[in-house]
Amino acid sequence: AAAKADMLNRDALKSAPLHDGAFPASVFGYSDNIRATVTVRNARIADVKLEHREKADLGARTILPERIIGKQSVEVDGVTGATVTSQAIKSAVFQALKQSAGL
Repeated sequence: AAAKADMLNRDALKSAPLHDGAFPASVFGYSDNIRATVTVRNARIADVKLEHREKADLGARTILPERIIGKQSVEVDGVTGATVTSQAIKSAVFQALKQSAGL
């Protein structure tokens, strides 16, 4: 049921306007919480800052924010070898974007 609700929220987020501001969210990753702060400017993802202590990062901390900002979506490829961390980063950014959209 939670997965279905998440899919519906993802669809709703695609058409919802984003409101400017900085939106924090936290999701548990492989071994610790991953905290994302997403900055929205002019209804676009302008910045993604991450804080975490994951050991299996493999560059996901820098690669995923670049991909998310470039595509303006959390529907980007993860980093091979850091699958759980990649999913958690995308989930934290998604939670922050939901706040921006008022969902």
